[in-house]
Amino acid sequence: MKKYQTIEKEDINKALTVLQIEKSVRQIIRSEGELFSTGGQVGHRTVAYKIQNDCTFYTLDNFFKNPNLVEEIAVSFPQYILNPYISLFINKLRDIFVMFADIDTHENHDALVTTRIGMLNSLVESIRSEVKS
Repeated sequence: MKKYQTIEKEDINKALTVLQIEKSVRQIIRSEGELFSTGGQVGHRTVAYKIQNDCTFYTLDNFFKNPNLVEEIAVSFPQYILNPYISLFINKLRDIFVMFADIDTHENHDALVTTRIGMLNSLVESIRSEVKS
């Protein structure tokens, strides 16, 4: 009798996230200009706006909400050779998180959102530059 290994829901979610990363990177590469901006009235809680690519915004937002997800994915699939776009995304996101670690999260909301949007746009530009080189 064959033994079957069950796949945990968490592993399925990580696999789906990896597929979402590839889709997002492809969208980033095809896009031009800044993908994200801020809006709202200063002092009245600035909000982040996605200019393009809902998929990309939600993929990146997922990683900002759970920074450990980058490492979880990296160690969850060590025996597989990941698509170069996925590896690129993970490496660039790690760089962004190093910069994000230096941000004072006690800043006022407007400044924090503006900084985060700048970092997202930097990530997008960094991915584009790497692919074009």
